[in-house]
Amino acid sequence: MRLVTLTLKNTTVLEGTVDRLRKAWKKLVRRQPYRTIWRGGAYAIECVNKGQGWHVHLHVLVEGSYVVQQQLVQDWLALTGDSYIVDLRPCTHPEGALRYILKYLLKAPTVEEGREEYNAVLKGKRLIQAWGSWYGQQTPDEEEPKLVCAGCGQSAWIVIIRPLDQPPADPQAYQAYRKLMRFADIEVRAG
Repeated sequence: MRLVTLTLKNTTVLEGTVDRLRKAWKKLVRRQPYRTIWRGGAYAIECVNKGQGWHVHLHVLVEGSYVVQQQLVQDWLALTGDSYIVDLRPCTHPEGALRYILKYLLKAPTVEEGREEYNAVLKGKRLIQAWGSWYGQQTPDEEEPKLVCAGCGQSAWIVIIRPLDQPPADPQAYQAYRKLMRFADIEVRAG
């Protein structure tokens, strides 16, 4: 696994930049050596404006083999015409890298200037996408085995929540416990 970041040169206008980034990315993964050694993965597009124009870049989790960073720099520059900043590093913890990519689902945009432009341009745009061998992959829907009562044959279950004898000492765990008990309509008092 590899973690790759591909950037575009800062621009004053966001309109068309995300499409330009995505188009360059698609051309890159169809090029040799990438099309044979990068099998698939997921990417997230991030658009940042901290007062120095729009910094649009792509964070990619790649399932595949090593590529020389200098070659990636040259290929990215050839495809974009003006952008050569790339980062390529091995991914020692795939789960952490996937979390890193998916954090952009919940991350608030970093936009000091141009919030209206950001909202107008990116409304309805897909900013996180699987690609290659990861695209369209789903685990088969296997029917979960039903737990059936040996006595009556029922498979409908009632969940019963009972308070702990001693509430958790950790403040965060205690607050979560209180919320759960309130949901279950059980009174909780600190010891």
